[in-house]
Amino acid sequence: MRALLLLVVAVFALLLAGGARAQSADAAAFAPCPYCDDDPALLAKLGLVRHGAMPFGARDSLAVAAGAPRGTWWFLESAHFRVALGIGACAIEPARIDAVERELALLRAVLPKVPRSPRKLDPPLRLHLAVQRLEHSYARIQRALGVADADFPESRPLDGPFMGDGRFLGEKDKFEFAIFASEADHNAWIKPFSGATVTDTLRWHFSPQHKLHASVPAHDSDIRTDLGLHTHLVHNLAHLMLCAYKHFSYDPPAWLDEGLAIYFEKEIDPNAITLEGQEGGSKSVRPPANFAARARALAQSDGGPRFARLLGLREVADFEGDDLVASWAIAKFLVEAHPQPFARFVGALKGQLDERGVPTGRDLGGLQRKLLQELWQWNPQQLDREWRAWFSAQKR
Repeated sequence: MRALLLLVVAVFALLLAGGARAQSADAAAFAPCPYCDDDPALLAKLGLVRHGAMPFGARDSLAVAAGAPRGTWWFLESAHFRVALGIGACAIEPARIDAVERELALLRAVLPKVPRSPRKLDPPLRLHLAVQRLEHSYARIQRALGVADADFPESRPLDGPFMGDGRFLGEKDKFEFAIFASEADHNAWIKPFSGATVTDTLRWHFSPQHKLHASVPAHDSDIRTDLGLHTHLVHNLAHLMLCAYKHFSYDPPAWLDEGLAIYFEKEIDPNAITLEGQEGGSKSVRPPANFAARARALAQSDGGPRFARLLGLREVADFEGDDLVASWAIAKFLVEAHPQPFARFVGALKGQLDERGVPTGRDLGGLQRKLLQELWQWNPQQLDREWRAWFSAQKR
């Protein structure tokens, strides 16, 4: 009996030592944030959860930071996100100093160490700003979808409307962004789980964990700046949220997926444009610099692609000519001129169930035609006329 007791005590001591070593390893891997000192009370006031060690991808934040010097990687978890940032400092564009200062003031109200009117953002400050902006955009996109957090139960109930299978727009776990300084590091991260090697951002659904993830190689000149990274993350967030909405069981219509992503990106910066590519393929055709001017020109000349064509687009490789402009213009028209029926339109598209109550992407083209008629009494030709008339009447 005494031997058994000694054995139990020894095992317990080993477990305690192992836990202490794990905590020590975590502390060695992650430098404390210089602005919040990883203080749980300060983080909670900002709606944040933690820095440092956390689940990430199929593994954890230690796997992302493996082999990197301490202070290379910064991690932050919020109500809806986990973000890993492995890039350096950046200058604030002179024209945006006042706008960024207003964002920093929100942080400074809780974190007095945040500097006033800096000309440069260091990595931990970039991370805090990125998460603050993502949470703001999450709320914005939820409003466009006509939903709130309370609409999504932990698991699918036996009765009531179908809203997916989890609290995060229908997924069980939070949205994730991993932001890499190089294409090589980005590919080293994504290849084990995706099998892909790509030059651009990869979005991925981790099925066992039920979560949407984006890996971002932030080496291109257009996303190395503070504003460029901001708009790029919002573009990809819109894709992730539309896919996650009522659970990612099938791909949403391509025109809607691209149109909404560009719409929310251009809400941040009208000049921004993220072009999508596919593994092993080229990016979509280079669109015009000014989407609004091109949309007005199409509207006034009754030119460009018809909605009937957009209904047939299955993936980004199918886009050509003015398809992107028309997709953005229709998304903008529906969100701004018809917000409530638009929310019902998207909800019905993302919540289609078969005879057994299982989500299905069957005949989404036919479903969209049916919803146009039910919600607006339009056919595709009437939608073409409506969005063109609306754009023609917009002030420049």
